[in-house]
Amino acid sequence: MMVVTSDFLRGIPADRHGAVFDAFRAHMLKAGFEVTSSSSDAVFFKNPKDGFTASIDDGGDWTTTLTIGFVSPCVWPNGTKPPAG
Repeated sequence: MMVVTSDFLRGIPADRHGAVFDAFRAHMLKAGFEVTSSSSDAVFFKNPKDGFTASIDDGGDWTTTLTIGFVSPCVWPNGTKPPAG
């Protein structure tokens, strides 16, 4: 079981995409993530400690939109929250 979430960052002019990518990359590296893949229009990250992943990419045809996404592995070994006790 995994949780997947993504969101759009709208209204960012194309000439600012590089700066946003750089800021996102710096934040993710500071948080313990490593770059797993990178190109001029997308960067993918993974945290080796917990398996969480993150990404940022340009909006393709949407020149003023970026997309960020996160995937978290299940934090409970058997997929369900253990009983309180």
